[in-house]
Formats: sequence, structure tokens, C-alpha cells
Amino acid sequence: METADQIYMVLEFCPGGNLFDHIDNNDRLSEEETRRIFRQIVSALAYVHSQGYAHRDLKPENMMLDEKNNIKLIDFGLCAKPEGGLGTALIEGCGTPPYLAPEIIDDKPYLGAEADVWSLGVVLYDMLCGYLPFDGDNFEELHEQITKGHYDTPDWLSPGSVLLIKEMLQVVSEQRIKVEHLLDHEWVMKGYSSPVEWHSTCPTVQPKHQAAGV
Repeated sequence: METADQIYMVLEFCPGGNLFDHIDNNDRLSEEETRRIFRQIVSALAYVHSQGYAHRDLKPENMMLDEKNNIKLIDFGLCAKPEGGLGTALIEGCGTPPYLAPEIIDDKPYLGAEADVWSLGVVLYDMLCGYLPFDGDNFEELHEQITKGHYDTPDWLSPGSVLLIKEMLQVVSEQRIKVEHLLDHEWVMKGYSSPVEWHSTCPTVQPKHQAAGV
């Protein structure tokens, strides 16, 4: 809403805070809760990608929890929509260092969708472990860890969790699992009877001239 001298933004209230604090308050999340949250993040990301956008700053701080502990993906300030589609390489390096894909931290051209999958893999690891896979004391250490893809594998992780994290944290971006393959991944489907649904449930509003058949 806008007046002569003020702009008002009405936003959905998320009393659960952000996912970062939720993980921190619980030390780490169970695999069952992680799976429920992960499915919701994948749903949101699949929709964002279907609209031609890459988020480019996926991290727990940008994921809010509503009153039912459902995830709301926020902060699209670094979003990119390449003119040639998501298959077009981006060159602007941006995001939060511990979540950056190797190709971005190496300052190379990259595909936004592939970089998003890497960042989501870091988020998945954080939920299951309670700490980040890559967390050097300085940028040089962080750069080396990320580009080599070296991270610890705690013994409490299930074999399925270890495999999914490995599929997402592939240093070679072409070998990284695609978002569409996450929708019905074996780990994602455990305890669920259907793949992740990502289509919008809100009706598309057509411009007036189209609605009139012009």
C-alpha cells in the first residue's frame, strides 16, 4: 500500500522464527523432522526454478517457520532470472560464503540451479548435524574445504542421509543431483506416499485484456 509519503508492506507473520535458530535451539534435528522440512524447501525451490529464477542465497536464516512449523522461503534479493533461462551461465558471484558452490567461490561462470542445489545440500547437512560442513577460520581455509568437497560424516547419519548429502555436495556441478530428481528421491520419499508437490495452489491472475479474450 502506498500513500503520498509512505509505503506499507504487509507480510505473512512467521512466529516460529528462522530455521537457523530452530536448529541451534535443538542442537540438531531428527531425520524425520529434517525430511519434513527438506520436502517443503525442495517444493519451494522447484517452483522458483520453474519460474526461471535461481535463489542464490539459500541458507537457514532465509527460511522462516510459521505457526505450524511450515517453511517459508524468503529473501529473494539476490535472485537471478537469466534471459536465456536457467541453462544460461551466470557470472556474478554472490551469496553467503559457507553455502557457496565451488564454482562460485572459484569465481567461475555457473548455473544458478546447480548452485542452489549445492547450497541446499549444505542446509541439509546443517539440519542433520547441527553444524556446517564447511567452516574454515578464514576465507582461504573455507575456499580450500569447499573446492575439495571435504567434510566430516558423523556416525549418527543414516546411510541414506550420507548418500543424499554426497549427491548434492558434488564438487563437479554437472554431477550434482538435479532438483527434479529430489522430488521423488528415495530418502525424500521415506515415510511418504507421494513425491514432493511443487505446483502453485494459487490461481494465476490473468491481465484484464486477456480475460476479456482480446
